[in-house]
Amino acid sequence: MVNLIAGPVLGRSPADPYFDPFWARCEEAGVPVSFHLGNAGFEELVSAAWGENPRPQHHRVSAFQHMIGMMERPVTDTLAALIMHNLFGRFPNLRVASIENGSSWVKPLLKRLDKAAKVAGSNFTFGMLHDRPSRIFLDRIRVCPFPEDNIPELIDAVGPDVAIFGSDWPHPE
Repeated sequence: MVNLIAGPVLGRSPADPYFDPFWARCEEAGVPVSFHLGNAGFEELVSAAWGENPRPQHHRVSAFQHMIGMMERPVTDTLAALIMHNLFGRFPNLRVASIENGSSWVKPLLKRLDKAAKVAGSNFTFGMLHDRPSRIFLDRIRVCPFPEDNIPELIDAVGPDVAIFGSDWPHPE
């Protein structure tokens, strides 16, 4: 498994065709890609616009910065970009996992993806999608819930095949 941190890369969507050689190698090798919780730089991208220090020390982020940078925002933005920027249309056998990002955001994200696609009509940056965004998510993405997440609710919303379970115990901190 290749492990990445969620967020844009060098000012581009990770699903920008610029990165297609990377995705092609992952697909050819049958290697899934995971997005693990981590500092994706969202504090720097968003903080200044809200009057916060854009480059706080790692353990000095404010509660607001923690919310935008270390909770669901980076992974939901990233997974939305992978889907809406048609990565899975170009790489139909690629598989992605969300690791240590929880799962409480999954059901609302699926609704927002489909609504955004409906509103956009045919306006997709890197090509039309082959299916509803929520269907693409369910087919290609797996999610590892936090132990405190409502796992039965997740399975009711997406089915048992989307949920995966694991641990990175013992955590270093």
